[in-house]
Amino acid sequence: MRRFGKFTKENTPILLTVLLGLRVLGTILDYVLKDTFLSAIVFQPTLILQGEVWRIFSFVLYPYGGGGISSILFLAIATWFTFAIGRALKLVIGEARLNFYLISGLVIEVILGFVYYYTMLAIPSMTLNSLYVVYLNPANVYYMLFVLFAMMFPDAQFLLMFIIPIKGKWLIFITLGLLLLDVVEALVSAMHGQVGIGYAWILIVMIAAAILAVILFMVIHKSGWKIFQSKSGSGSQKTAGSGFTGRKTERPKSEGPVKMHRQGQTYRHKCTVCGRTEKTNPELEFRYCTKCIGNYEYCSDHLYTHLHKYPNVTDVGGKQ
Repeated sequence: MRRFGKFTKENTPILLTVLLGLRVLGTILDYVLKDTFLSAIVFQPTLILQGEVWRIFSFVLYPYGGGGISSILFLAIATWFTFAIGRALKLVIGEARLNFYLISGLVIEVILGFVYYYTMLAIPSMTLNSLYVVYLNPANVYYMLFVLFAMMFPDAQFLLMFIIPIKGKWLIFITLGLLLLDVVEALVSAMHGQVGIGYAWILIVMIAAAILAVILFMVIHKSGWKIFQSKSGSGSQKTAGSGFTGRKTERPKSEGPVKMHRQGQTYRHKCTVCGRTEKTNPELEFRYCTKCIGNYEYCSDHLYTHLHKYPNVTDVGGKQ
């Protein structure tokens, strides 16, 4: 537990914490109020257009299914691990970018929910009425945080089922494989009449929304977030914190600008491994390593892949 340190505003993903808390609250209210609660929060386009606009947002309260003590246990475990990976992502990419993924994922899910709803109504063979409910669930958007982290750090090691060490790049395939298995299982159940075919299609819509959010995030992230930078701010410092202790790479403004000169160039940050700076590669972010002894700064490509440095012993130790 010491690895995560104290819970502070700086290291706690506020929006993700609120969203996870709302799902826990929704699960409790569903247990107490039963179907009355669920019917009041589900995503229903016709009622939304009639003025019940809260349904655009209230689906984040969608309860964890199953019921019973086992569901509560699984909810607690899922909530904790989602919070933990979200916290790690915040410390790496910053809260604004984490929030961008969460908001874009939920917005894409709502958009696809509308598209699915009106597509189903347009198919005569579906024989659906205008009050057809689209049971949107934000779980897959949260679930894909693991894929997002693994895509950014494919060589980072995770413990699958708490005991099996596995690299992030393999976790991506396992996660997507499990999602595909869920879809296949839903389609097979629909073929045997155990669930409606709508359930399988809604599941596909929710998974597609989460995958699209990850793709959107990674495309913008790889571009250096230039789409959100104005011309006047294109040369501004983009470093968003450092390491897992919250130590920042930027000195307080009161100390004045910190500049380094080398071969006629002026820069603030330089990667210890590759030598790139914010001037040569403005799309990169730079952070100090909290495990190296000394002020060793690394770009985002080498922060988690470099060998740690210790006094009188160079490049000793495991990867961060």
